Amino acid sequence: MRDKFLSDTGIAATGNFGAWVMQPIGDTLFIGAGNSPGNENGAAMLSSADGATIASGRVLDEQGVHAARAQGSDLWVCGSDPTDDWTLGNIYHRDAVGTWTKLRTLPLTIHALGCWHDGAALWVCGGMHTGDNATWRGRVLKSLDSGQTWSAVDVNSYRLYDMIGFDNSLWTVGLDWDGSQNLHVSANGVAWAKKVGVTPAFMPRLILHDGKLIGVQGSLTELFRISAGGVVTLHAVPFVVANYWNVLDSDGTYVYALSSTGVVWRTATLTTWEALTKVSLAISIKWWPGHGLMIGDMGTAARVWLA
Repeated sequence: MRDKFLSDTGIAATGNFGAWVMQPIGDTLFIGAGNSPGNENGAAMLSSADGATIASGRVLDEQGVHAARAQGSDLWVCGSDPTDDWTLGNIYHRDAVGTWTKLRTLPLTIHALGCWHDGAALWVCGGMHTGDNATWRGRVLKSLDSGQTWSAVDVNSYRLYDMIGFDNSLWTVGLDWDGSQNLHVSANGVAWAKKVGVTPAFMPRLILHDGKLIGVQGSLTELFRISAGGVVTLHAVPFVVANYWNVLDSDGTYVYALSSTGVVWRTATLTTWEALTKVSLAISIKWWPGHGLMIGDMGTAARVWLA
């Protein structure tokens, strides 16, 4: 993976190099490889159809890559931190026939940190500014023309880190300027409210499992579960969740969680957990149907493992 990354980007892997995000579409696993997201130059989307051979995809003009979403056969990749100027931010699109397009259209965007496609609209959340590169806003952007044009709504005074659709609403994780961490919810993407009873960790991604919304509490020692109708339940875990981006996933039966020690745990109930395997310096996990749980580690010789 390191050698393919170097040949594609011309940038060497650092000690923070790895597969920070993975997203399967059909028989292909897309791998977002890069150095530290938001901190070090270098990012590329690679892919594998067999779990062994890695193919080139798209070089990203970013400091790292951490967020990708599938929408049918299409893939959307957030621009973590553009090496372009901050007039506009980036989102990258791969269509069903494999054509990549860089959309440099996100208004006043420094970090596109999460995205969601509900079939009608493309939504992006992130860290934006008011035009002076200094006054920050956490905003939600909406596009009805596949990212060509956008409308914007301010949600908080710093950053929004993830977005997902659940229970006929949109949900986004926010970190405010005062350090408060909130889960925001909206029925229409315009009016947003803070969800009472949840204090989310801002980096770990939200997931859907068994008709519920699952996320990591700020303590990193609890998960929150939100049922349809908005009922919140907190579940203590017997480990510390790794404070990285893609550390939760579901195969439909089990929820998987990556711990700070590299141990991957799984549960069918959110109350009883079992240790599945351990990968030193692990930074990401993803369930690949037909293959199994993929685990990305970190370092100049970073690899993707199959549990």
